Amino acid sequence: MIRWLVLVFVVAACRHAARAESSIISYVPAAGCRARALPAERVSDTISVAAALRDREMALVYAARHLPGGFTAGPIEMGGRTVRLFLRDSIPAPALIAQLPTSPGLAHLRPQLAGSIELRATEWDRAELHDWMHYITTRLEPTLLRGWGISLRHRLSLGVSDRGDVPKLQAQLARLGVPCRLVEITVFGPVHIA
Repeated sequence: MIRWLVLVFVVAACRHAARAESSIISYVPAAGCRARALPAERVSDTISVAAALRDREMALVYAARHLPGGFTAGPIEMGGRTVRLFLRDSIPAPALIAQLPTSPGLAHLRPQLAGSIELRATEWDRAELHDWMHYITTRLEPTLLRGWGISLRHRLSLGVSDRGDVPKLQAQLARLGVPCRLVEITVFGPVHIA
């Protein structure tokens, strides 16, 4: 299983060229948008309690898969006793808030959930993002990607070295049936090994 936390980018001993520009492109296929969909293979089904107890990312994915509300991220401290939770569906939020600290690997969240909670809507929950990330990264041309992770906007972030790689990546995403606006493509510019 591919393990990734937030962003997995090769940066050790690397430096960007002085003129490199970073830009983010939201993926929208030329043939039109595909509605919200899940990949044919859902690896989040296979995450065990033991894996959730060992790895924070697996704990978040496990919670998203097993608790109501489509948990995506949080709690994120906003100052004072207010925290922000990101959910796909806010209707079952009280049940999620009660159950989140009991989910494997997330007991440490109990104190943070005792104060004021601000809910924010997202389109994809953490398990769906995990499933799509695994599906995409195991099927793309291996030399194309320079990094991948989950962006702060709760989308998949795929990195390429230069703008010339963007059409190739978009074509491969279309071939895989990736839904619109699930992926943000980041152009890093050339990377040189120091």
